[in-house]
Amino acid sequence: TQGQLGNDNSLSCYCKDDNKWCFNEGNFTNDKDTCDDITTNGNECNVDSYLGVLIILRILMGLFESVTFPALYGLLNYWTTPSERSRMIGISFAGMYVGNIAGFPLSSFIIASDSKIYGGWPNVFYFFSLMGITWWIVWCFLISDSPFVDRFISPKELILLKSELPAALTKKFNKHKDSHYDDEFDDNDKKESSSKITVNWREFLTHRAALVLYLTHFSYNWSFYTLLVELPKYLSQELDYDLSSAGFVSVLPYLSQFVVTIIGSAFIDLLIVKNILSRTNARKTAQTIGTIIPGILLCVCGYLSKPSYVVALLS
Repeated sequence: TQGQLGNDNSLSCYCKDDNKWCFNEGNFTNDKDTCDDITTNGNECNVDSYLGVLIILRILMGLFESVTFPALYGLLNYWTTPSERSRMIGISFAGMYVGNIAGFPLSSFIIASDSKIYGGWPNVFYFFSLMGITWWIVWCFLISDSPFVDRFISPKELILLKSELPAALTKKFNKHKDSHYDDEFDDNDKKESSSKITVNWREFLTHRAALVLYLTHFSYNWSFYTLLVELPKYLSQELDYDLSSAGFVSVLPYLSQFVVTIIGSAFIDLLIVKNILSRTNARKTAQTIGTIIPGILLCVCGYLSKPSYVVALLS
């Protein structure tokens, strides 16, 4: 369903067109805070004595990570054509589910290991934090804000993007300070580029469309992280499911999300390109299916007693 966002030109205003660095710094700070988090609590000591520091670090992680989603939408708004945008956003977000699929067994392996180098639960935090910091270094050198300033894009790709992207975006590309194109600003362009963008915060916070999006995103995150944290515990403690088996079974919903996200986003693009549904109706349809049906199935799971049935519905 998230693949249906990010199609409007207004998304290019995120982070004043520094989407690369907004996304970059949000992830880097989150990885660093994770390291600090476990450094505070990873020693053999009383965790309660560091509880305040832990809470502060977790809040900081959330604040800095919050810029990553808007920045990612802004980047994809520049780097994808309208006809393939749902697929590209779907593929990008499907990576979250791959992380969950790989993270569960890998974390179990690290925790259960007797190695003095990588064994033990604190090293789970160190390992994933270092992976994120490594990603940050690669991102700094390989990613650009727009195709028109990228060192690695092919001429064919550049021509395709310029021909299919809205004129407002290509005009902005041509006038980028580091652009390969040398178009001159005229007086109106200079005035437009120097004008300050004003945001109507009241409309931004109270518009009915915005309120619906806030509620939808809150509901999605609530269910996503509840399942992420509580599903293995629920299977083992409430349904007496063997925890070693539950570790594998608990990743099945994320495997299903990965597959459906890839296929579903491509299908939505097809509906839009074939003019079967308008872009707005495609978004509404995808959001409705992706929110209402899982919500109903999650409620039904509370009345089931067999772990296999629960996992089947959650998947």
